[in-house]
Amino acid sequence: MNGGPIQIDTFDLKLGASTGGEFRPIQMAAPGLAISEMLPSIAKHMDKLSVLRNITSTEGEHIRAQYFLRTGYPFVPGFPRPALGAVVSHETSPTDFPRYVTVGSRGVGPAYMGPDHAPFSIENPQEALDLLRSIRRGRSRISLLQTLGGEFDAQHETAMLERRRAMISKSKRS
Repeated sequence: MNGGPIQIDTFDLKLGASTGGEFRPIQMAAPGLAISEMLPSIAKHMDKLSVLRNITSTEGEHIRAQYFLRTGYPFVPGFPRPALGAVVSHETSPTDFPRYVTVGSRGVGPAYMGPDHAPFSIENPQEALDLLRSIRRGRSRISLLQTLGGEFDAQHETAMLERRRAMISKSKRS
């Protein structure tokens, strides 16, 4: 998460240490783990979550460290490495659904694996939700049209009705 809160204020409080954050721990569902008082909703569900505190990097700069995290390799200018999502995409069978999706950013590309394994980027999640809702409304309208028009169609068989049925059938598949 680019620009996100630091770990000493969220999931790794470092209680009693001079490098610790300013927030106190909160009571939660998972015993023996301390997270910030600023995360009460997350605290209720900590018995279902995992906290990884063993990720390290020799990279001293965030963008380079993110690259390392997403690819498994240090950043070398002129020799890009594919993201883990691109590798998964490359190793799985093609489908109609994207095999590598990023939300909120463009992610790391496929490098030498080619554009078929690039991420499907959802840079604005709200915009994507609005589009999905619009598609859902459109499908429900088509369903209503079929229901209301069924009896009429049975009484008035014409070439135009056949074309409409073909269009409706095509829209359901997409």
